[in-house]
Amino acid sequence: MVHVSLARGRHAVVIGGSMAGLLTARILVDYFEQVTILECDRFPTTSPQPRKGVPQCKQLHILLTRGRQIMEELFPGLEAELIDADAAVLDMGADVAWLNPFGWAARFPSGFEALSFSRYILDWLIYRRLSQVSTIQILESSFVTGLLTNSNKTAVTGVVMRRRGREHSESVQPEELAADLVIDTSGYSSQAPNWLKAIGYDAPEETVVTTSMGYASRLYEIPANFQADWRGVYIQAAPPERTSMGVLYPIENNHWIVGVCATAPHRPSKNEAEFLESLRNLPSPHIYNAVKDARPATEIGIYHPPGNRLRYYERNVLAASYKDLLPWEILSAHLHRSMDRG
Repeated sequence: MVHVSLARGRHAVVIGGSMAGLLTARILVDYFEQVTILECDRFPTTSPQPRKGVPQCKQLHILLTRGRQIMEELFPGLEAELIDADAAVLDMGADVAWLNPFGWAARFPSGFEALSFSRYILDWLIYRRLSQVSTIQILESSFVTGLLTNSNKTAVTGVVMRRRGREHSESVQPEELAADLVIDTSGYSSQAPNWLKAIGYDAPEETVVTTSMGYASRLYEIPANFQADWRGVYIQAAPPERTSMGVLYPIENNHWIVGVCATAPHRPSKNEAEFLESLRNLPSPHIYNAVKDARPATEIGIYHPPGNRLRYYERNVLAASYKDLLPWEILSAHLHRSMDRG
């Protein structure tokens, strides 16, 4: 990976190593001599694997056009790597049967392509790229516990952190890590309000929106004799009358990822019969008929997003945490870069 140096500082720290953190680090490496990613989880070492730090990684993710363009700009050749990893390429107009609140969408070759794959493959490919950049260091099992400031507390000058070892779970002594810039990408679990209160600032006001939504997903082997005029199915919710939705998309290794989403009190569960019943009760039988006799490749995985949160910081700084919006993570990091260039 070749970078044009526009260095404005010596050291930047990124808190969090999910997609937002990885992309932020990639952008910052063009502006700082050294970038450090602090991630409380551990990354897979030899191949793509799910990890606790990305709890939603087993649910459906697709990479849409603008996200692909941004990521290809940041990581040339990434799209080819995803396709080499057997990501499915879908024409969203021609290949996907889409039932929306107004009926079935017209099918036509749109040229609007999306990549469908297991989310953790994308994370792994980007992590692998960044781990090979000499000016980026990735500190795993690292927890930020506070902020460093200048003497009059008008500027953040780094973080206080603890690192947890492989062989034991207890934290070691606190360490101080100086930085010219600290960016918090730790998402919904961010402790930034508490860190600010600890250095004498008020916690920001915030807006929280939650729908008590739940997801359940499972992989199935695509039957050798399966025939249909579609490659994917999207059954959209139609609130307030119907708040459930269902999806089926092809991914790598000749698998379908099948998911159902609904709000409380009807959130899906890991129960086999209930999962199939949720698919059967969708307003179209497309998904249920496809999988009822297919061979499951995994257990049913569930995910309950905690909601969406906006925090309003001083001086018109806005921090946001949106769950399950991979394109938002990509776009947010890129837009900040574009505005900076402008």
